[in-house]
Formats: sequence, structure tokens, C-alpha cells
Amino acid sequence: MGNGNYYKGGWLKGQPNGEGVLVSSTGFVYQGQFVDGKFHGYGEKQMPNGVIYKGYWLHGQMDGKAKLIFPDGDLYIGTFKDNKFEGEGIRRFFNGDMYRGQYHDGYQHGCGVFISMEERWKYAGQWTKGKIHGKGLCMWLDGTVYDGSVSHLSLIHICRCRRIERCRSRWSPYH
Repeated sequence: MGNGNYYKGGWLKGQPNGEGVLVSSTGFVYQGQFVDGKFHGYGEKQMPNGVIYKGYWLHGQMDGKAKLIFPDGDLYIGTFKDNKFEGEGIRRFFNGDMYRGQYHDGYQHGCGVFISMEERWKYAGQWTKGKIHGKGLCMWLDGTVYDGSVSHLSLIHICRCRRIERCRSRWSPYH
């Protein structure tokens, strides 16, 4: 292609079009559909850092249903808009933790459920810009339940209190 990239596939008006494979000089490999030289339709892209995207593209942007696989074992299955998590999605972390719910602008935002396999607790409720915030329900394996307003910092306090046999301060959602 003249810029160090290698392309094999359909061409139209001097640009990749239809099915093709692009090996970039920067180290990524894309196999899928092209329109006017851009990723468009279904395609799979492997990045140099080991991240793999399998899903839909719109005018060169990750957009639509997809799966994102991270080299450390994390996995996201859901929708994208403008290269960011958007809409409904599931994120499984390498340690077994999981989030299932709504995303906006790349963040957990709206209603969602987070399960901590390591810490043995579950939160179901509202999120704002990637942080637990708003009305929610927190449950522990021993059957203990908290139902009320939660912020990211107050939930951390709740979890620390649960790990310590006797918590010195009384928990309040206003901490």
C-alpha cells in the first residue's frame, strides 16, 4: 500500500472495499469488511498489545455488538459506540469478578450488577461514570444485606467493615 501496510482483498476506486485483510506497519491485523478504505461491517482486529476486538464497525469506529478480549483474561461482551462501551454489556475480569449492566461513554453508568468473587459480595443498583452511586442493594455470602443509597466510598467502607469482625465506626451513607 506504499505506507508499510500490507493489504489483500477487494478494491474499489483505489481503496480497500469488501472483504480484506490489513496488516498494519504499527502492528495490528484486521480481517473483515471495508467500505471506502475504512473498517465497516463485521471485522476482527488484533492489536499489538494483545487486545482482540471481534464485532461491528461503522466508518472506522467500533460500533455495534462485539466481544473485546484482553490479554490478562478480562472479557467484554456488549455494544460499542464511537470506540467506547455503550448500552448493555457484560465485563468478566481475570479474577472472576463480573459486571453486567448499562454503559455510557465507556463507563458503567445506569443500572448494573457487580459480583466480587474475591471479596464474596454482590451489588445491584445504580452507577455513575464507572462508580457505584445511588440506590442499590449490597449482599454478602453470609446473608447480610444493605438496601439504600450508596456511593463508591461508602460501599468501600461497608466492605471493610464486613471484613473486620468489629468495625469501630458506625456506617452511614453520609460518610
